[in-house]
Amino acid sequence: GNFGYKEDVYVRSSGEGASVPLRMFAPVELLDQVDYAMEYTKKALEFYERKTGVLFPWPKLDIIGVENFSSLGMENFGCMIFAKSYFLVGPDTPLDRRQRITRLIAHEVGHNWFGNVVNVETWDYLWLKEGFCRFLEYNFVDEMYPEWNYWRHFVASIYAPTMRRDTIGESHPVQLEVNTRADVESKFDLISYGKGASVLRMLSYWIGKDLMWDGVASLIRENSWGFINVQQFWSAFSVSKVATGADSSMSIPDLLGPWVTQANYPLVTVKKREYDLETRKVTLYLSQSVFLYGSDRKEFGSLLNTKWNIPLRIRCGDRPAQHILFADSANSVTIEGTPGEAICLNADHSGFYRVLYTNEMLEELFSSIVSGDLDEASTIGFAFDIVSLAKAEDLAQSVVNKLLGVLVESPNAYVWEVLSKSVKKLFSESLAPASVQTVNIVLSLCDSLTIARRKEGLTPDTSLLSVQKEAIKALEMENGV
Repeated sequence: GNFGYKEDVYVRSSGEGASVPLRMFAPVELLDQVDYAMEYTKKALEFYERKTGVLFPWPKLDIIGVENFSSLGMENFGCMIFAKSYFLVGPDTPLDRRQRITRLIAHEVGHNWFGNVVNVETWDYLWLKEGFCRFLEYNFVDEMYPEWNYWRHFVASIYAPTMRRDTIGESHPVQLEVNTRADVESKFDLISYGKGASVLRMLSYWIGKDLMWDGVASLIRENSWGFINVQQFWSAFSVSKVATGADSSMSIPDLLGPWVTQANYPLVTVKKREYDLETRKVTLYLSQSVFLYGSDRKEFGSLLNTKWNIPLRIRCGDRPAQHILFADSANSVTIEGTPGEAICLNADHSGFYRVLYTNEMLEELFSSIVSGDLDEASTIGFAFDIVSLAKAEDLAQSVVNKLLGVLVESPNAYVWEVLSKSVKKLFSESLAPASVQTVNIVLSLCDSLTIARRKEGLTPDTSLLSVQKEAIKALEMENGV
């Protein structure tokens, strides 16, 4: 059809540099739906200029909304192309689609700095562009809409599916040598985007957000119109003193390098805990191993000895999170804590690892979910870990039932987004683990979550309906219907 455009100008509040003309192109009959994209393009430009200290490099910016664009969005010098359905916003556009459009704008605008002003030396480092912009898009949305508590969405929609992909024995490292065009095309996957972003989020929590942005700005300024490798990237964040009080004795490359050069991720197992009432501290005796499901443990047994230096972020009760390095050769960590305080070893689910707790610690965390003391991101990650550990036969099905029962009392749409696929498999893959108790709990949970989603302004969840269908089918089979 015929295209038209709306135009506006991005005026720099600092007064530095010329204004940037903006044009939003769409079919003429839909031009009234480009205002949202116009507004958030201006906000994204201001965000990146403020955070990096480097001005948007082009004299103008056009965005064109087209039909059937499989990439959803693509940046070019001074012109970006979006899929029309991820560009236009009308009065009936649901909240979750608006959120996705906001992220997409932030991602593609971000590539003007991380991809154009600074690029990577080789395709081996694709994650430094794509994983980085995925991480930054969530930073943008969180700053624009703090009330959305949007990092919980990261855990549910990016972190969790990436972990599922990285669990298999034939996964691949984030950073992988590229030799052919097919190698390049295969790199545009969950590992480059999702795990790359997750490792960067882990770094941000470890050194602190302020130092993270200082490193980003330094990286852009010192390498403008040049190419970087991973050593230059890590060096931008190699600070001698970290804002969070985390152990800084290990360099950033030594700490995080293996997370991008090794496939898979660790399972941290809590063996026991011992309290020192005089010092008001608790020692956690831990072990680590690569996390794989049962069949892959046999087939890829050589991976079982893989180790990581793990930047733990631990929250004990209502204390501020404590940052402790669990080195690859260590077997314990000591933190501040007293009996009766629930201990979460992956606060805000900031680290790319799973945790297997003792039974006593599990019960304390269940109580924290019911009381509302455990934050949403930690709850989502904790729930995801439990279902995955049960699938790996590291936890009994009864623990999953207990979790589902707890979630009926505290329904959360984002927790369900993580659990739906895993819970559905209890019914669709094998009916044996799906006891009548489990089915009834799931059906109650589905009812509760349907109400919860409506309250949050979210669209009907097809995965929710699918699980309900599978659960009812399992119950009918159990009853001989």
